[in-house]
Amino acid sequence: LWPHVQQAQSELTDVDGNCNLGQAIAAGRHRLEKACGLQTLEVPLSQIVETDSFTRFSLQILMDADRFLQLHNLTVQEYRQLYRLRSRSHPVPELERQGDWCETPFWVWDASTQSYSTDQQILRRPLYVRQTCKIGDNRVEIELGDGDQWSQRFISQSNFESMIEQFLMLKHQGIKIRPRAIVTTMYCRCILSDLFLHGVGGGKYDQITDLIARRFWDVAIPPFAVASFSFKWLSGLLESMHSKAAVEPQLWQALVELSQIHENELIQLRQQLRNVEQHPDRVMRQRDPQLGLAHPGIQAIIERKQAIVAGHIPMENGREKYLAIAQCNQQLFPFVATEKQRLQERLERLPRLLELRQSIDSRDTSICLYPESIVETIKALLTKSMSPHTFVNRFKLIDHV
Repeated sequence: LWPHVQQAQSELTDVDGNCNLGQAIAAGRHRLEKACGLQTLEVPLSQIVETDSFTRFSLQILMDADRFLQLHNLTVQEYRQLYRLRSRSHPVPELERQGDWCETPFWVWDASTQSYSTDQQILRRPLYVRQTCKIGDNRVEIELGDGDQWSQRFISQSNFESMIEQFLMLKHQGIKIRPRAIVTTMYCRCILSDLFLHGVGGGKYDQITDLIARRFWDVAIPPFAVASFSFKWLSGLLESMHSKAAVEPQLWQALVELSQIHENELIQLRQQLRNVEQHPDRVMRQRDPQLGLAHPGIQAIIERKQAIVAGHIPMENGREKYLAIAQCNQQLFPFVATEKQRLQERLERLPRLLELRQSIDSRDTSICLYPESIVETIKALLTKSMSPHTFVNRFKLIDHV
């Protein structure tokens, strides 16, 4: 991916040496997709929000923000109650009120004082709106603000077009207004697409989008689908190497070790260490069944411990019996010291390896970290001995909501 990003960056850099990193990465990804044989059409959100249709869509929400806030929060509360969620940020935070200001599902920032080309972080704020006056059906006045310093009034007189023109003029002042996730997908599903494809995360929050849209617009918006594909990065990497001759021996050994570990091994190691500490005689017998013939002294210690455990040697109480067994174990520990050290070292190292393995095989692993051969691998899976319908049902790639 990165060579494509660098090439795109060189083409997008202006005369002052500035380049929007987000656009460069998107352009690089688009080039990579094209190189893989994919044909996609992309339009930046920054261009979509400057269209008349999106402005009309947004103003319908802003001019009826109080009702949208009520319906939005009601739907979010119902969703949390249905799925027993306690987090106030899932699936999305509720919209808030500040006096007569209503929070809206948009972000706002002043680009004239903040730049993408510097290390300064863009400070976006929730967009608030309040209706300052309403005179009849032909004149509406609303005020937008960021809850801090910026605010601006918009007046609609006799027709909606004047409000649209005022709203579109904001870009010339450096004011950027962008939709949050719910409004973005709501617009895309209503205006831009017949079927909207989500990932797993988007598919969760967009369930409330259906209900909000139905309650606010009084229409059922087109459906969406969830497309998901899980591919283990580590397994795919080992398969793409084909043989250990393709890489350095140490790297190959480390990759193979990572591919073989599992969470149950942690439990097994603890059980094995406990067995070494409490039953060294069993460990020694498993390692060398003929141990007693070669080491009569060790055999005597083992037989004494077995006799104590079986009750053949009288003891005054349980504590005396415990101490006698512990003494036998202590005498046998030197003969299992190597095994104990190996288990302890593995136990100390395993949690870090498990964490690394989970990170590598996480669904969050970026596509750019996979080898380009992943595209051909997916194509092979899609066409190998099954129809697309069978593939969808078997692997649950797409679940219609």
